[in-house]
Amino acid sequence: MIRKIFCTARDRQQLRENKGGETASEDTPVDFSRVIIKPWGYEYIICQSGDVAVWRLFIRFGEATSLHCHLLKQTMMIVLSGKCKCHTLQKPMILHPFDTAVIAEGAFHSIESLSPKGIDIIEIDSPPLLTDLVRLEDKYGRAGKPY
Repeated sequence: MIRKIFCTARDRQQLRENKGGETASEDTPVDFSRVIIKPWGYEYIICQSGDVAVWRLFIRFGEATSLHCHLLKQTMMIVLSGKCKCHTLQKPMILHPFDTAVIAEGAFHSIESLSPKGIDIIEIDSPPLLTDLVRLEDKYGRAGKPY
């Protein structure tokens, strides 16, 4: 099933109130030859062009990405294995293998792993701007901090 997550008035209000977030129109160089360790698991880039970046994410059981949004890019999350909860400022939704969430620019979202073996996700970003990130909440102390 494909779920669409739109930017709502609540998302726009949070963006106006958020003082510590960072976004950029220029990207920060990333060493794509390595896995990027995150407090919730890890990610690595599969491929990138000038229009799109494709990432693989692994999120450990009980862990979650920050509640964040992207001002300039649209994101698509495809669950490969496991069950997860996609949190938004509206209501959470449960995603199963092969479910997809299409997340509009400016829509806050977070992915939480509900599976004991963790979850595998493909993330597709367009355009591929790594620093286009505004963190609203983060249980690892990264709220308001850049990528």
